[in-house]
Amino acid sequence: MSLLTQFSANIAVHRTEDDAARAQDCFVLVDAEHMVRRPVAAQPRGVFVAHDLKECQAIRDRFDEIWQNSVPAVSPTRLGL
Repeated sequence: MSLLTQFSANIAVHRTEDDAARAQDCFVLVDAEHMVRRPVAAQPRGVFVAHDLKECQAIRDRFDEIWQNSVPAVSPTRLGL
């Protein structure tokens, strides 16, 4: 919460809804060519992708799809305003 308050212009926390809430994969997008992905969140295996624009774009598209089906969940202010 401290980071959210300090960097509220750069951080947003959203809650997924509908189909996006049932997503099984988890990933971290670093930039346009690098990411870390676990196809199934419950399993410890993952993949580090480096210098692969095409594969990272597919995950970026997935992120955009999930983001569109989410709503703001946490406010940086104590009042939630």
